[in-house]
Amino acid sequence: PESGDGITARLGEIQEEMLAAGSGESGTTVALLAVLGDRALVVNAGDSRVYRLDGGGAEVLSHDHSLVQSLVDHGHIGPGDVPGHPYRHVVEFGLGPPFERTWRKSGEHCHVREIPARPGDTFLLCTDGVNDTLTDEEIGRRLSPPDADALTTLARHLAERARDNFTAVLVRLPGGPGRAAGTSRRPSPRRPRRTPAPLLIMTGPGRCPSC
Repeated sequence: PESGDGITARLGEIQEEMLAAGSGESGTTVALLAVLGDRALVVNAGDSRVYRLDGGGAEVLSHDHSLVQSLVDHGHIGPGDVPGHPYRHVVEFGLGPPFERTWRKSGEHCHVREIPARPGDTFLLCTDGVNDTLTDEEIGRRLSPPDADALTTLARHLAERARDNFTAVLVRLPGGPGRAAGTSRRPSPRRPRRTPAPLLIMTGPGRCPSC
């Protein structure tokens, strides 16, 4: 699909497939980046996030489907109240049987945002095990410069501190001054890279005492 509506419709089909497969009570979240020429679509369902990394900063492009984010959106709490909130892990939307009722409610849909796609742009896609452990400012600082070495160091830090499992994917668009650690300075003339590809994918169990 090349539109937000098309991606949302496909995720709706996946939701129905999961229900038909009898997935029990298991659910999952989605964070998706679709690069379409000079534009990109950011789509999420749940509290997994998409960040754009630039100059030591981490800009959140997605929008959490969580209870605490709803409280922030409606002015009941401030952003500074989220880290210590007792219900910060309550997810209101995603894929799977736990979210069947939400999918069927009129007006409920995935969050979709269209942004310009610039050569060399770097993005982080991650589960909440990352941003629940680190603030956005810490993520931006630890992934500066945003390369494979920085993500490896970040994953080691999360493995020691995170109380939830985590997945982090670093993606850089072709072009621009940056390059992935360990890649050639001169791309092969026979097989130029024309599509974005992950620099590195890191996963870990965190330190959840009940996991």
